[in-house]
Amino acid sequence: MSTESNNKIFVWRSKTAGWDESINEIIKESTGIDVQADFESCPFCRCKYINSYEYAPFSEGVGRGKHICDDKYECSYCGFWFHYIWQYHGMGGEERAQYVSILKDFDINSSELELDELGTHIKRNFNDVYRLTSRKFEELVGDIFKCSGYEVRLTQESHDGGFDLVLLDKNGAQILVECKRYKASHKVSVETVRNLLGVQLIEGVKKAKLITSSCFTGDAITASNRVSARNKTFEIDLIDASKLLMELDVYNKNLPPLHLLDRYSGI
Repeated sequence: MSTESNNKIFVWRSKTAGWDESINEIIKESTGIDVQADFESCPFCRCKYINSYEYAPFSEGVGRGKHICDDKYECSYCGFWFHYIWQYHGMGGEERAQYVSILKDFDINSSELELDELGTHIKRNFNDVYRLTSRKFEELVGDIFKCSGYEVRLTQESHDGGFDLVLLDKNGAQILVECKRYKASHKVSVETVRNLLGVQLIEGVKKAKLITSSCFTGDAITASNRVSARNKTFEIDLIDASKLLMELDVYNKNLPPLHLLDRYSGI
């Protein structure tokens, strides 16, 4: 999950903590909050936790019963979580481990940022799509289609042949995708539609999608409509910024609320 501040996205990452390490100090380091975690309310946003508890006893032989306690607290509002595992062996001895989520910041184009984290962020802060590199925009679009059930292949960055992605639908049919990460005021022209149609003819692919972070000129829309009306063999689907925003509904991660992050100095 993520949010944006000063050209960065904040996401939850897992930190392994020693059993004797203070969970409260770890939380303070991550959030700037000095609290005593009571595991009833979230130390980050103060909402109630959802507590998932598993207790699984089983036997490994006479006198060697083993008990496992796997306890995870997760906030349904901001996504903060804490997880500990305790194993007790019947012959004596025990193993304990604890993990806690901490906030980490990444540049919006960082390769360490998961695409679903990026997509969730863009869904909530769509203007940040204009801060993406063209390649990162292509990767995000590809992930959207992957989440929608398509097989996706990205073309090589410097040799795309007039298209950026190849999709395979559930019937194995190919769809070419051309991505244009333009600023909002830069409309996609009719020449781009014609070029994509030419690529379809060369490649022998009936369907194509032209996707932009801006919008299309009237001539571009007219040309696309004419292709579908006059030639039932070929089809070009135009997806502008407003439609792209709706496609981002494939992402549904919880996000740390912006108004809470803004309260913490040093973040």
